[in-house]
Amino acid sequence: TVTDACGFTRPATNPVFSVNSGVGSIQPNGGFSAGCQLGNFTGAVTVSADNLQVSANVLVEGAPLRTLGIQPSTALIRMNSSVEFEAVGVDECGRLKTVQPIWSTPITNGSVSGAGLAVNGQRLTVECSDIAIVPGGMRANYVDEFNRVFSAAAAVEVLPGEVFELTIPDGQELITLPAGNETNLQANAVDECGENRDDAIRWSTSNGNIDPDTGLYKAGCTRGIFPNAIFVQAGNRTRQMSVDIIDGVLNRIEIIPSPVTAQAGSVLQLNAQLYDG
Repeated sequence: TVTDACGFTRPATNPVFSVNSGVGSIQPNGGFSAGCQLGNFTGAVTVSADNLQVSANVLVEGAPLRTLGIQPSTALIRMNSSVEFEAVGVDECGRLKTVQPIWSTPITNGSVSGAGLAVNGQRLTVECSDIAIVPGGMRANYVDEFNRVFSAAAAVEVLPGEVFELTIPDGQELITLPAGNETNLQANAVDECGENRDDAIRWSTSNGNIDPDTGLYKAGCTRGIFPNAIFVQAGNRTRQMSVDIIDGVLNRIEIIPSPVTAQAGSVLQLNAQLYDG
């Protein structure tokens, strides 16, 4: 606004606006666009009219929000556990901007809480629920100072919980098996919600060989009872089984000695050697 000595507003002859470098830009009609450098800039904007000139200070504060996101954008969560998320705001200058959105989840028996976290953080807890991939399993909504609504979502895959119970069939505490023979061992693991966790089962043995994933066991060749020779684990649950290795099924017979060499009319003791599998 241009005024004369009496305080009356008067049109100026081509008022000229200018702004210091780095503070922003200004249009001939005075339309000012702030730059991305924050701070208080003394005398940064100047206008000249006729033989007069005046300056104004400029305070550049944080830019408005441009985008809202959630980190992590995808998450795995086991039942009866929690995962932490944070809202990530980016302003019009590309800088991170702290936001405090409203959080929600559509997951059955899921809940959200920000207790003990930063203002932009939130904790998702899922109790016994459905095993599923939920595209918008964690949601954030934010309304800025201009009443603009920003929304973001993260995909959440709900998995069975940690192993709660590991069992083996009755009678499998002691396995009787002929030497060198094979058998399929069984075990069952479930979480606290009753969901199957057989994927967590691993096998090992100190006698013979066993497939760590399937439980296919092959007995060794040493006969005897071997306490706790087979070990099965799922999560932090363990069970042990003993093995009684007995003679195997007859597989072949040899005559000793063979070939037989004897003098005519002589007597020679022959033996039969039996072998199992």
